[in-house]
Amino acid sequence: MESVRTLTGFALQASPPQGGLKAEACPNYRLFENWDGKNCPMMLLAPMEVLADKQFRKAVATVGGMDEMVMEFIRIPDQGHPRSLANRYKSDELGSMTISPQVMGSHDQRMWVATRELVKRGAYRVDLNCGCPASRVTKKGSGASLLKTPSILGGVVRSMIGSGPDKFPNISVKMRSGFEDTQLFLENVYSAIDGGARAITVHPRTSYQKYSGRADWNLIREARKISTVPIIGNGDITSVQRAAEIVESTGCDAIMIGRGAVRNPWLFHEIRGHFTGQTIAPPSIKDEWTFWSTYRQAGREFGGTARGNTGRLKMILGYYFDKCTWMKEAKARLLRSRHVDDESFLYEIIDVLEQHRKHCSECSFE
Repeated sequence: MESVRTLTGFALQASPPQGGLKAEACPNYRLFENWDGKNCPMMLLAPMEVLADKQFRKAVATVGGMDEMVMEFIRIPDQGHPRSLANRYKSDELGSMTISPQVMGSHDQRMWVATRELVKRGAYRVDLNCGCPASRVTKKGSGASLLKTPSILGGVVRSMIGSGPDKFPNISVKMRSGFEDTQLFLENVYSAIDGGARAITVHPRTSYQKYSGRADWNLIREARKISTVPIIGNGDITSVQRAAEIVESTGCDAIMIGRGAVRNPWLFHEIRGHFTGQTIAPPSIKDEWTFWSTYRQAGREFGGTARGNTGRLKMILGYYFDKCTWMKEAKARLLRSRHVDDESFLYEIIDVLEQHRKHCSECSFE
């Protein structure tokens, strides 16, 4: 690869940490190992713009259960300063919890620089976004649009890895099954691997599908058959049963859960219990209070207003209150609430959750 330290009219000024990039800074990193079929496969919280930002991560960390969280994407535009953009990533955001950054872009040089800046900040791996379907992203050649041209996808991976003393091999890819259709799916998988990706997350919906329809897990199985690196299954993992089914039917090495974890933050514990044979007690009202109060408090800590934070609480309860008929009916009432003070609205949510325990015949609390 040609020098990427300078670009005409723009000084990138990138340099590796003293002693070079430490690609093996995290020994025994499970994500780059094929699952041995024993115990529980590795579980990751998916990157979700807005929905699973640092406010949600702080709240769900009080629950735990996942092995790793992936940060929502950091967009690396063709014009910009990768170093300042990388400052959004804090490897110690949640103490010992591993948080991996995800970058989105297609400019080889700036993606190279952004990767090294993130490694300086403690990243064990850097994930490439090949899935964002937003038109404001794809029309600029990033996100899911990389799936239109497999050679470009592989080239971006190769550039992020680099060469020589600055080489950092711990690059992964999160991809959809295609842009308009799935004709190039396997070619994209091959290209990511050929570029040097050490793991691939497959969300088997096309960019055109966005989040509608069912995720086609058959494509995860096809990727697993041809891949020489671990495949992480993603999409429609909303319950313990669905988690067991995706592992059994696709042979994936790990699972990544997104909206299912917003709907049920304790899902990671429940899945682990299934695979290990442990009995997992359902969350208590105190557990639910801790989750919701932490989410509310984090929103204020990160600069949210009372009214804005109330809107954020409603966003999360839109998923959380979708578990049973009783909660769905309660959700409709909560979403109509006229509270503009987030603290008052928090207490209203907890009151409804207490009533849920008393009156719902569908759910078990023992």
